[in-house]
Amino acid sequence: MKPNTPAPAWLLAALLLLSSCVQAQSEPAPTEERGALESLTQWLKRATDATEAIENRIHGVPRKAPRGAQPELIAENGCVTWNGKPLALGAPVAEWWKVLGPPSRQDRFGKMQAWDHLGILLTTDAHSYLDQLYTDISKQISKSDAPLSSDSYEKYRPQQQLDEAKQKGVFKVEFVVVSIRPEPGPDVDEDGNLILRQAFKGYLQVNGVGIDNQSTLREVSRWSEKSSHPLSFGCLRLDELRRCSASNGMIGATFDVDRTEQRNLTDFAFFGDAKSCTRPNP
Repeated sequence: MKPNTPAPAWLLAALLLLSSCVQAQSEPAPTEERGALESLTQWLKRATDATEAIENRIHGVPRKAPRGAQPELIAENGCVTWNGKPLALGAPVAEWWKVLGPPSRQDRFGKMQAWDHLGILLTTDAHSYLDQLYTDISKQISKSDAPLSSDSYEKYRPQQQLDEAKQKGVFKVEFVVVSIRPEPGPDVDEDGNLILRQAFKGYLQVNGVGIDNQSTLREVSRWSEKSSHPLSFGCLRLDELRRCSASNGMIGATFDVDRTEQRNLTDFAFFGDAKSCTRPNP
């Protein structure tokens, strides 16, 4: 090895791991009174700390997105707030309109609703509502004695009912999509789905993890492990792009990262059940 040449990552990892093992062996053996479970817990903590130290030595201490930018969108399991105002996953989208204001755009059915100036997009259960609407109409037709014809559905005005439901905002919120690093291009994809035109400029926090336009996959997953409600992350590599998901049974998330070595987040979407939300008493 040449003078002043940095040690390779594998050598640093081996030295740190050996050091942690020596330290563990030098500690006194746990007494029987402490119990096997406590001994195992302490051993696992030492192993976790050693692994974390190795990763930090190789890659550096992961950055934590600072709080302070406005607006604040914070989700903790099923609890969601916008600048401190409570919102609910699974609630009618009209309840979100009261806090966010009217959307910039909606698709034909109201399934996707975009606030381009905020960098926020909501998806709703509009298709489920439409399916139920036609199911109810079919039941009414089957009970009538009138012969079935091509215009049987029209007399029940399904399109009018759907338009009224869309206007009133009765569809329930399923996903919250936050654009972190939008790429120039069309504002709809090849399937006609809305694409946000601008980035979210505030502070996003999901289960204790702050996220901004500099956040990387490593940083988000590392800090999630330390949160009070950690998420379990999983990723797929698709043509050099990582598409990831995370969940803990009460809240889930899906997101993409860019093609850079750092794997910066480009968008983050979360979903969950408002029933898992327990808000503190005022």
